[in-house]
Amino acid sequence: PIYTEPPPLTKALVFDQVSSHPGTLTQTLRDLREQCDADKNHRNPNLPAIEIVPNETASNCMWKNSDQPTIRVFKDIDDAYEQTVFFKQNLMHIPSGNVTKQFISELTLWITELNNRNSSLNSHAMKAFMVLPDLLLQKPTRRSKAKDNSQALKRRLDEWNKGNIRGLLKEAKQVQSKLDAYHKSHRSIEAIAKTFSSLISDGKINAAMKMLDESFSGGLLPLSPEIIKQLEEKHPKASSALDEALLQGPLEPAESYIYDRIDEMCIKRAALKTKGSAGPSGMHADMFRSILCSNKHAKESKDLREQIALLTRQLSINAYHPSLLEPLVACRLIPLAKNPGIRPIGVGETLRRIMGKAVSWVLKEDIKQAAGPLQTCASHGAGAEAAIHGMREIFDKEDTEAVLLVDAKNAFNCLNRQAALHNIRFHH
Repeated sequence: PIYTEPPPLTKALVFDQVSSHPGTLTQTLRDLREQCDADKNHRNPNLPAIEIVPNETASNCMWKNSDQPTIRVFKDIDDAYEQTVFFKQNLMHIPSGNVTKQFISELTLWITELNNRNSSLNSHAMKAFMVLPDLLLQKPTRRSKAKDNSQALKRRLDEWNKGNIRGLLKEAKQVQSKLDAYHKSHRSIEAIAKTFSSLISDGKINAAMKMLDESFSGGLLPLSPEIIKQLEEKHPKASSALDEALLQGPLEPAESYIYDRIDEMCIKRAALKTKGSAGPSGMHADMFRSILCSNKHAKESKDLREQIALLTRQLSINAYHPSLLEPLVACRLIPLAKNPGIRPIGVGETLRRIMGKAVSWVLKEDIKQAAGPLQTCASHGAGAEAAIHGMREIFDKEDTEAVLLVDAKNAFNCLNRQAALHNIRFHH
C-alpha cells in the first residue's frame, strides 16, 4: 500500500464539506475536529510510491526450450521454495568445470530478469534464484566425491531447463530423508573438539567460539508448539506510529549518482569480507565467495557480480513491490535456549548481507553523521571502547551515586518499521 498523510484541517476543506448544506457548518467543524483529534497521535507514515511491480506472465509463454507453460513451472517453484527452506544443510562444494559455469549463468539469468522492470518473469525471479541451490546442489551422499557432485549437478541442470521442478524437489527430499539426525546437544566432547579445531584452522574464530557457547549451554530448542508460540509473541504486529515519532519537513530525495560507486568490484570486495551461515536458501558466505570470486569461472562470476551491483543500485533508489523481494529479505529463525527463556536469532540471506555491505561502504560518512555518538557501531573507530571508558570515568566520579541501565522488553521487534522508513527520508 501507498501511505500518505491525512489532509490538514483547512478552510478550503471545510468550505467543500458545507457548501451544499450551510446550516451544518457547526456540526461539520465538530466532526472534522474530532477526526483530526483521533488522527493526531496515530498517523500513517508517508512512504514512497511503489515503482517496480510484478508483471503478468502470458499463459502461452513456455519455460526455456520445453513445452512446459512458465506459469505452471512458477507454481512448482512456489511449492518447492516453501519446502526447501526447511531443508538441513547439505549443499555440495561448487565443482569445477563447465557445469559450474552453466549454474552461475543460470543464477545470473534470474537476477537479470529481476533487474528488467519490463520482464514477464520478474515476479518469480528472486524466488527462482533462491530455490536453485537447494534443488541443484544437494550432495547425493554425505561422502560423495567431486566427480559425483559434478555429474549430479549436470543432470539436475538438464531437468531444470526442462521445467521438471517437481522431479528435482522429489530427489532433494529423498536425499534429505537419508541424512542422519544430527543434534549438537548429543555430540561427544571429542566431536566438539574436532569441529572446534577445524574452525580455528580455517580462521573462523567467531564461529568456533559460538559453537562452544552453544554446545555447552542450552543450544537449539526443539520446534514445539510452545516454542512457536513464544517466537510469535516476540514478533508482534507493528503498533501504530505516533505523530511525535514522525519527522516532518521538506523531502530531499537522494540522487541516483550517489550509488554509482557500487560496481562489480565493490560486490566482489563485499563478498570476500562477508562471513556467516546461510539463510533460507542454504547458500552460506563461503559458497558465495566461491561463486563470485573464483578465477576458475572468472567471466561468469563477473557477469553475476555486475547484475548484483545493478540490483543493489536499483534497490537504493526505487521502491519495489514487496512480493518481488520476499525471498531476499526472508530470514531463518532459530530458537536458542536463554536459560531461562528463549532467544530468537534471525539468519538472513547472504546475498542481502553482501548488498547491504556494499551500500554501507558508499554511505559510510553519511551514516556516521546521521547516527552521531548514539550508535557506536556506525563505523566509529573504537566506538564501543570509547563508550565503556566514558561510562567508567563518569561512574568513578565522587558525585555519581549509581548507574541506571534501562532494558526495554523486546524493543527491537516492537519498533514500527514504517515509521523508520518514513523518518529516513528526511535529512536532518
